[in-house]
Parts: sequence; structure tokens; C-alpha cells
Amino acid sequence: FGLPPDSRNPSSPQPSRLLDSPHHHADVGLADEKSGLGMLTQNQYEAIGRLALAFNEIDQMLDMYLPDILGNPEPTVAFFVAESQNFAARKIDFFKNLLKAILRDRPTAQAEILTVLALLDKAKAFSGQRNDYIHAFAFVDWKARKQNLRMKNRVVECNEEEIMTLAFEMSELTVPLSHALYELKMLLIKLRYGA
Repeated sequence: FGLPPDSRNPSSPQPSRLLDSPHHHADVGLADEKSGLGMLTQNQYEAIGRLALAFNEIDQMLDMYLPDILGNPEPTVAFFVAESQNFAARKIDFFKNLLKAILRDRPTAQAEILTVLALLDKAKAFSGQRNDYIHAFAFVDWKARKQNLRMKNRVVECNEEEIMTLAFEMSELTVPLSHALYELKMLLIKLRYGA
């Protein structure tokens, strides 16, 4: 009486699989086990995962340097500020605004601050690209027999090589960004404390 069908029992009545069928009226849908075409391949999932992890390195680097750049004598306050900026784009904007404020008081740090600001602009662009992939909806275009991603304002084919290239570019940004943040940190310590 009203019990859900038992998917382990083939004789049990099964719910309609219209949306999962390659014969769906719009020729799009979810994975179909018989066709061998899934929503995404293992390599595509891996590429998106690597993209997420590559951006996390940038995000964590900002968390790591924020207390020193902020220069708050109470470390717990600085870490609280860092943790309160939990969305990458907002964190990057906060960091940029903080550096612009520091620049008004420390014009001798202009070269170092401008270097970090330029790198943060690249990080922000990567943040948007990362979000497009991470928040995309994966589906199969049965007519073309391709895995696609529906992003906020467009549909693209899921191209793992393109995603892996983007992940590599994000990873490559961590080296100059880390170096520039370290140089700025050391300069600010010297300017603030005469060390």
C-alpha cells in the first residue's frame, strides 16, 4: 500500500525514468546506465576537484598573511577578521581595500602594495571562474552525446583539459602571490616596528 518501489527487485514497479532517458523530449537529462554516458567522467570530476583545491591554496594564503598585514597586536582579533571573510571574492575585496587603506598611511610601501593588488586582481578573476565550475549543474546533451555544464549565464561542454589548465594557472599564481605577500609583510613589520 503506498510503499516505495524496491529498486533491488526487478519485478517491483519502477518509477518513470523519463528525465533519465536518452529519449527525453528535450534531448537532455541525467545519466543513463544503458548508454554508458554519465553526467561527468571520472577525469572531469577530477579536473573540477583539482580546480577547487588549487583555488583553496590562494584562499588559505590570504588567511595566513592577513593577520600580519592587518598588524593587529591581538592575534585572535586578526584571525577572527580573517575567518569572518568566508567567501573568496569578498575576502579578496576586503584584502584589497585593506591594502589601499594601508597605502594611504604608508606611501613608502606603494610598490609592494601595487604588486599584491595586481596579483589579487588575477585571484579574483580565478575566483569567478572557480565558482562557475563548482556551482555548475552537470547534464548530458543526448543529441550531441556530450557532458555539459550549465553555469549561471551559459552552457559549456565539460572540457577537462581546459579545467586542468585553469587549475594549473591558479597553482602558478600562488608562487608570486606568496612571495609578494611575504615581501609586503616584512616591509610593514619594518615600517611599523623599526625592525
